[in-house]
Amino acid sequence: NFLSIVQNKAAAAYKNGTLKDAWGSSDRDYVAEHRIVEVHYRPFVWGIGSALVTFAGFRFSKISALRPGGKLYNFFGWNGNKKVPPSNYVLSQTENNAEQLNKALSIPLDLALSLLIGGSASLFLFEKDRAMRDMAGLPLVQGRSLVSDTLCKDFISEHKKMSSQFWDRDHSDFPSLDAINVFVVNCKKRDSFEKMWRNKRGTSAGSPVAIPGVPLDFDYSDEDERGDMFMKK
Repeated sequence: NFLSIVQNKAAAAYKNGTLKDAWGSSDRDYVAEHRIVEVHYRPFVWGIGSALVTFAGFRFSKISALRPGGKLYNFFGWNGNKKVPPSNYVLSQTENNAEQLNKALSIPLDLALSLLIGGSASLFLFEKDRAMRDMAGLPLVQGRSLVSDTLCKDFISEHKKMSSQFWDRDHSDFPSLDAINVFVVNCKKRDSFEKMWRNKRGTSAGSPVAIPGVPLDFDYSDEDERGDMFMKK
């Protein structure tokens, strides 16, 4: 399905360095695309940061906790600058077992709460509808498009497995399907526009090309049934 295609292709692009070469370098051909994508993964970076800060706060509060009587106690057995006599902080075996159990449960609980807070922050900041619109429009971007080069061929192939009647239905309850359909149409637009641009510049067929951007009203020829460039790669 489409989700597995994205997951597999994204993992492959990361492992073989394609992702870093395109978005992690100074290659100006991918600048326009990277700016669009960057807006949508930033909330997840903030969410991870929130989770790390929260977890660190939880652990710090456990390491430096106020003991009975208001005395600061830490793992090293010190009360401020004065050594606490062992007889004052050695617990009975029962109390010690209870404390060890509390410590064992403390880290997983703190981690779970931190992940919950970080995930909630990411979901709150993430604009789902805008992200779907922007991702569907990536094949139209100026320069080169890593997303198009990576996903279009497989998305077009998967798209063909379902009838045109299916894609013509009203998918208002499933906006992701509409986004996928628009993405595939835009993939075909980019394919046709790149062919036209190569012919204009005398570039060999199939070679990488940076374009000025595909106009929204570009009248592309749907070569899907005859086999377009993406399917021949």
